[in-house]
Amino acid sequence: MKRRVDGLALAAAAGVFCLLLLRPLYMVHLRDQMRRDTPEAWQNLPTNGRFSLLLPFLFNRYHDEAAYASMAHEILRHGVPRNPWWPEERGFGSWIQNCVALYPLAGLSWLFDGNMTAAWCLGVALIGAGWLLLFYRVFYWWSQKSEVALPLALFCALFPDVNMWLLDINFNPRINFERYAAAFFQHQANLRPHFYRLPSGFLTLFLMCWLFLGVWRLLCEERKRTLPAMVLGAGVALLAWVHPFEFVFGMATLMVLFFAHWIWPAHAARKWNITAAFLTALPVGFFCMGLISHTVNPQAWHEHLELLGIEYTRRPYLITAIHLIFAGGGFYLFSREKDPKRRAAWLFLTCAQIAIFLCRNQHVLLGFTVEPFHYIPLGSLLGALMLYLCLSDWMASSRNWTPRAGAVACGVILCWALFNEKTSAERMYRMFGMPQEKEAAFDWARENIPGDALLLSTSMMTNEAIPLYTNAQVFGAPLGLITTPFTLDAYFKKMAVLLKSCHADAERFITQRWLLPETRHALQAQTVIEQHELGEVNLRNFDAEEWFYSFHRDFKTFEGVRRRQDEFRKDIEDAKPLEGPYYVWLDSDDASLLTGPLEKYGGARVFGNGAVSIYRF
Repeated sequence: MKRRVDGLALAAAAGVFCLLLLRPLYMVHLRDQMRRDTPEAWQNLPTNGRFSLLLPFLFNRYHDEAAYASMAHEILRHGVPRNPWWPEERGFGSWIQNCVALYPLAGLSWLFDGNMTAAWCLGVALIGAGWLLLFYRVFYWWSQKSEVALPLALFCALFPDVNMWLLDINFNPRINFERYAAAFFQHQANLRPHFYRLPSGFLTLFLMCWLFLGVWRLLCEERKRTLPAMVLGAGVALLAWVHPFEFVFGMATLMVLFFAHWIWPAHAARKWNITAAFLTALPVGFFCMGLISHTVNPQAWHEHLELLGIEYTRRPYLITAIHLIFAGGGFYLFSREKDPKRRAAWLFLTCAQIAIFLCRNQHVLLGFTVEPFHYIPLGSLLGALMLYLCLSDWMASSRNWTPRAGAVACGVILCWALFNEKTSAERMYRMFGMPQEKEAAFDWARENIPGDALLLSTSMMTNEAIPLYTNAQVFGAPLGLITTPFTLDAYFKKMAVLLKSCHADAERFITQRWLLPETRHALQAQTVIEQHELGEVNLRNFDAEEWFYSFHRDFKTFEGVRRRQDEFRKDIEDAKPLEGPYYVWLDSDDASLLTGPLEKYGGARVFGNGAVSIYRF
């Protein structure tokens, strides 16, 4: 029986793997079909290069994922995921924070000779299959019926955004409609599921949940298991090198479990095990965080948090009471449960809800918070799991839920997911490609510019793509992406050197690339409509939207932006251009930003087509 059930789970995982490869493969087919059948329309398409997912100009999952892929590409070149936009930084703090989840993706890329799009497609399919097996294992153990476990596991693996938003209580009808319409029906051209975002989300949560499964098994032990407990505690602490929010949540969950076992009457061996895990996690966690911050000065950390949108407040988020409600429900089920292992599961899930409540309200003690919305999917996923366990009990006890009913449910879920993948591909296939001439320039740069040679550009789209599509070293750094902590003073001085070395006119650059808040917001709103609702890409707007984009409070007001612009002008006046050798990438749209032809300043044109010229200095 066990072998048959294992075979069923593996077959379902293989089906999920194939289904998640369908969308990119179908988009490749649709793009090839458009190129053959309507060549004129294809030539007019701004994204008419080869199929690619990781494009910085797509304001959905792939904008941030392109940055993560650039760091994974650095692993292939240097062995560590250095921040490609600050290559001069060599300390642990410049790469270790998110490194664990990047190494598997770099390994997949190595299999495809550095092709990150292929690695990302395969990674989503493999991890999706892994999630299916994880959910199936949980639900089958709980219900002991495959006709219960398989439909629930398929739904959780193929419609995961439902679990992300379930405990994010929002009273805006439009937001709720867009969330669930996208989760169930791939509404508009906004790429879903958002849960599949790599590595932060899809892979980092996967690693965290396997650790949590180990912690639950530890709670089920009736004898002392010191070494496994210490290994699990160290594993939770090492989440600091996976993603900071999973780390904080994991440590908080261990802490709540630790106090629960000392406050509530507990089996002596289980109390020992969770104590060993927590007391191991504490020093290992402090060590991991200390290693991250060791090479970064405090001012850089402070300004890094400002750029991420730090909020100073001590007001609790009342909406997070939903986690306490779920914790109360979990405690009620825990107190009624007779089976020790199921009691351990309810205790763990109850403590996890208390932990996520503390995480989302830690600012009450700290006085500040940074991107607390990142905790919502973590708590919502485990809250949804509590509902699924109750549902599986009902399904397992119902006479109407037969193997045939389970098979029909699986068929409906698979067909529904298949239709969504097809619909999504048909709505968005035109968006997934670089401009053909820009792609040719990247190909030339990858083959002809020496590794780690400096490649400069006044285009932020180019700067964000250089480390992903070439082996050159980029100098222009984005301000809004999650990168190495730096001070704004260092950033502006570096960008001033970039402009001087590219021989750009300061006033024209600031006027065209550093928009005032009202203008930027209007342009971003237009981009959201174009990309998410119409499935269209307007590349001309990207640089104006991306340059100097930040959540820093100084960048949100007219006065703050004007003050920073004046400081930047002084930095440009004082800056000196780089000494050669280096290369300058000039987009045709950026020629108007220069003070004169680059040949006038000693640049030798080594590549050119209708859209891009590359000069060597």
